[in-house]
Amino acid sequence: MSIRQTLQKGIEDSKRWIEVEKDDTTYKRDLEKRIELINWALENR
Repeated sequence: MSIRQTLQKGIEDSKRWIEVEKDDTTYKRDLEKRIELINWALENR
């Protein structure tokens, strides 16, 4: 599995966990920031 695929899988996993989290928690905000950071890394590669 390439780095790009691994990062994209991380995004998918994070999105799934965001859907599970009903309340606005620190964990949910961390997941959202993680997705932003991974997307930034993929765009600036």
